[in-house]
This record gives sequence, C-alpha cells and structure tokens, in this order.
Amino acid sequence: SALRLVLNRQPEHLAARVALAESYRVAGRPADAVAEYEHAAKLPAVGPDVRAGLVRAKAARVRAKGPAGVGDDPAELLAVAHY
Repeated sequence: SALRLVLNRQPEHLAARVALAESYRVAGRPADAVAEYEHAAKLPAVGPDVRAGLVRAKAARVRAKGPAGVGDDPAELLAVAHY
C-alpha cells in the first residue's frame, strides 16, 4: 500500500503511521493496529489522539479475542489513555 511505501522511506512519519494503524483497526486487524499505534506513540510530537487510537485498537483486540489471555486489562488501557 502507499502508506507502507511512505513508512519504508520515512519510518517516523507520524501521519502515515496513524493512518495505517487506523486502516488496520477498521479492517478488523486489531493486533496490527495496536502494533502501529504503539510505534506511533513513541514518536515525537504525539498528541492525545494517538493515545486514544491506541486505546481503541487495544479495546478492539480484546473484543476480537475475548478478555482471557489477551494481556490487556482495564488498568493498562486507562494508563495508556492518561499518559
């Protein structure tokens, strides 16, 4: 995809990283979305929208797999949200 091409050349491109994460979340690929949002959250100039996206992606992962064995507990989701 075009987003992957951008990120191959500029791995620190925040907008492309967030767009890819969101496209994964919408496509029903929450584990991939979480990975991209976690990468984005480590980049400079990250705002609360990225952390909110990470929480949404983690919540989608919990819904997709069920809470057992996922490793995301409510306290972790809140910690990410209030980071």
